Amino acid sequence: MRALLYCTKGGQRLCAAEGRYGLFGLDECPSRPLNGTVCAAAEIERVTRWKFLEWEKDDGVDEESGCRIIIRGIDPVRDYGGGNMSSHARMTERLCRLACVGKHSLLDYAGGKDGSSFYAWHLSCVRAIAPKEFAAAVPQSWRYVWLGGERAVLVSVKPKHLMRILNGEKTIEIRKSCPKGLLTYDRFGIDE
Repeated sequence: MRALLYCTKGGQRLCAAEGRYGLFGLDECPSRPLNGTVCAAAEIERVTRWKFLEWEKDDGVDEESGCRIIIRGIDPVRDYGGGNMSSHARMTERLCRLACVGKHSLLDYAGGKDGSSFYAWHLSCVRAIAPKEFAAAVPQSWRYVWLGGERAVLVSVKPKHLMRILNGEKTIEIRKSCPKGLLTYDRFGIDE
């Protein structure tokens, strides 16, 4: 499914870096900033669902403090059995790297309670497009739009994240929901 990426207005200014074709930067704009425009397009290759987990460590209690030991993490939601802790840790690390987000930020975004979930949108074919202001209401997260008779998704992205997407550093966008029909369970593209 095609996605149009809208650069949000608040915060830092996103702009094409002068003299470096194809690279984008923040704040130092020789021309008009891209904030408040649809300035990129991508394909949503697939979407994978992840959930927040909280479990007690096997021995259950810290000997020094007497407190229960709780481990926080995330796990891919699959239609078959789970994995072990080291595979979860590797997948979490890779997901964080591809989404350009820290583990604690990701865990906080996931809701911080056992069983809450989020979605990893795997983006491909990202390209800058001529900036266009969007006349209709801009979504806080995403919404469907029609593009040339085809259903697409309009996604609001903060400037710092959109810069990383456009520069090829970020290939996964984390969201709390996803377009219907895109959710997959195909080894996630995370656990190589």
